Amino acid sequence: MKTKKHLRMVSLLMTLVLTMALVLTGCGSKTEEQPAAAPEGDTEQTVAPAETAASQGKSDSPVTLTFSTFNQWYNDGLKASIAKYEEISGNKVEVQVYPDDQFTNLIMTKMATGDVPDIIGIHPNTTMWPALIDKVEPLEGEWADKLLPSTKANVVRESDGKVVSAPYGACSSLGATYNKKVFEDAGIQLPLKSYDELLDACEKLKQNGVTPIYMPNKDNWTAQIFMLCSLNSVFEKDSTLGEKIMANEIKPSQVPEIVDLCKRLVELKDKGYMNDDLNSATFDMGIAAVANGEAGMFLDGDWGYADYEKDYADQLSNIGFMPITLADDYIFADIGSSGYGLWVPTDAAHKEAALEFVDIFMSEEVLQVMYEKIPGICPIEGYDVNMSSWNEEMLKYAETLPTQDDFKGSYLPGFNVGNFSNYIQAMLAGQSVEQALDDWYNDYAQLNKASKTPGFE
Repeated sequence: MKTKKHLRMVSLLMTLVLTMALVLTGCGSKTEEQPAAAPEGDTEQTVAPAETAASQGKSDSPVTLTFSTFNQWYNDGLKASIAKYEEISGNKVEVQVYPDDQFTNLIMTKMATGDVPDIIGIHPNTTMWPALIDKVEPLEGEWADKLLPSTKANVVRESDGKVVSAPYGACSSLGATYNKKVFEDAGIQLPLKSYDELLDACEKLKQNGVTPIYMPNKDNWTAQIFMLCSLNSVFEKDSTLGEKIMANEIKPSQVPEIVDLCKRLVELKDKGYMNDDLNSATFDMGIAAVANGEAGMFLDGDWGYADYEKDYADQLSNIGFMPITLADDYIFADIGSSGYGLWVPTDAAHKEAALEFVDIFMSEEVLQVMYEKIPGICPIEGYDVNMSSWNEEMLKYAETLPTQDDFKGSYLPGFNVGNFSNYIQAMLAGQSVEQALDDWYNDYAQLNKASKTPGFE
């Protein structure tokens, strides 16, 4: 199940990807150092295949497939779906889970040597894995023709236009949770389509004795959500801006519109629309504040639904999930691409069976089992899967608003932006917007120089 660690996990993945382009070329070199990988016996945990009842359509020659993935990813939903596949196919799946901070380097080393599992579970965005992209098989099936456009764009190999990763996990959403009764008592109408409407709502909440926006700045990953949901407006007006940033032709602090939006975030704090203790406040405190009606809204992702379900089940029906923006004239329903994908290496020992595994796994019948455990927005159109009330509400907004991923996914695909949230947090802690943006640039410039990104060498 997705948790509030998800953004931190994505940040870790983006940091680890810096080493990947070096792994393949370094494999046969005596002078280039290999990525360190702990001994297999120390890092791999092999989970015995589940015993399931017989079913029709089973293979006449059952095989045992190997499936390697992150330890955190082997959750109840994945376990249930694998068990369903075993029931349908008659095959078994040996799941090999590895420490989250080691798996990426380890699997790239395996890809370089040909010592590969049959299936890999890793982020589905093809731009993240330049050393992997030409060593995996194209994937086919009805599911591939039904992928949401925002997701399909991330799983297609540029060289031949083939789908090479199967995105099975839910599409994540960012926005603001809000207390429905508190908003109703303040007379607030949704969605809040502009910064002026947001300011008006904040003032109404403040006049009613409620903290308008709860900001848990001690947990630094949360600070970025306001900007992730607002900066799209700048890139929408300049179709070349993303390319210029990725080519090191312009710094964020040199874009007045980016500076202005960041200053609006600080203005919300200066106007008293955030909690006074924001620098010591935690994520869990924010959830409690909204659930108990002490705060009007709280920036979060749709995975936060599980936190309310666990700790505030009696209040869950009173908690909504809405788009948010600091822009004047642009708001969108943030529905990103799936963050979980299946890949089949060309050197897989049971390649044909692995390809069949993906096709069965991506069927509506199997994914329904997963989404019963982990509700969410499925990346495959037309599938009838379990969703949370937050997912349903965001999809309702998507009927009248543009649907996009956040600015990083939409306009800077595959680009290492460093720890973006640190610098948004610094702005709220008192650093000037311009200095924080320059510090952010220096961070990602150093990372992209190390990975020899064109323009940063």
